[in-house]
Amino acid sequence: MNKIKNITYCCIDCGDEIVYQTALYGKGRCHSCKSMGLNHPMVGKHHSKETKIKISASNKGKELKQESSSYINGVYCNDYFCIDCGKLLSSGKPIRCNSCNIKNCFKIGKLNTKGSNNAMFGKKGKLHPNYLHGLGNAPYPLIFDDKLKLEIILLVKITNVD
Repeated sequence: MNKIKNITYCCIDCGDEIVYQTALYGKGRCHSCKSMGLNHPMVGKHHSKETKIKISASNKGKELKQESSSYINGVYCNDYFCIDCGKLLSSGKPIRCNSCNIKNCFKIGKLNTKGSNNAMFGKKGKLHPNYLHGLGNAPYPLIFDDKLKLEIILLVKITNVD
């Protein structure tokens, strides 16, 4: 098995580093170059009239991107705030800032698993879910009876004899 280390594969168009799977099994282009120019899947193709009608119908009544009040100088400028403390968030996906999210997780018990908040707190001995009626040190589980134990012992002895 021949392993060659420290080989860097580069995009054939822009020269950026790419993973070996793309270089060996793909087209040898990075993610941004594989859909540009002549490599774009719609080069030389056109939408049919039915498709153009569907696209037009789906865009009817929608606000144009450039006319939106939150679109300024080519950038969306929506401000998102934490629902607990009102702090300005860096992106619109989370609804809480990091500190409020941790506090909320402790409040609902996701992170607070110490002491009495732990699901296994106080469950010892007979209260423990894995308790086997005092047979914790038995060599076999309860489903094995004496006949099955004897068969297993004989089988092991037969297979070990050479």
